[in-house]
Amino acid sequence: MKKLIVAQIVFIASLLSALGAGAKEKPAPQPKASPLSANKSTFKVASDARNPFWPIGWVRQAPTAPAEQPRMTTIIRADQFSVTSISLNPLRVVVVNGRDYAEGDVMKLAIGQSTIPVQIIKVSDGEVVFRGEGNEVIVKIKNR
Repeated sequence: MKKLIVAQIVFIASLLSALGAGAKEKPAPQPKASPLSANKSTFKVASDARNPFWPIGWVRQAPTAPAEQPRMTTIIRADQFSVTSISLNPLRVVVVNGRDYAEGDVMKLAIGQSTIPVQIIKVSDGEVVFRGEGNEVIVKIKNR
């Protein structure tokens, strides 16, 4: 039995050495060049030529400046706000027109068919300072 094991070990060792010798003779495989990097296409059109991706017959129109409409300034009033609750915890929160806002938030005030942005500047005990369209309004909390 020992002779058989020794013979198998010798056979495996010779087989491994033969495979190892063959592997040393093989050159390392060369990395193949990517077919995408070989032929990169470019597309250049002269600045005065028609872009071929536009529909046939389409002509670019010169940009026109939009007509300026006079901007109307809206003066905000205290009766446009309904302050119902104020919280002075570390985060100062106020309920205005049924929605809660923190100090510094911007709310949208609907006036007619338009809305204007109004920022909550300061929340203090019993009153809130709003800024919108360049003027400031102080609104006191409603007592029931």
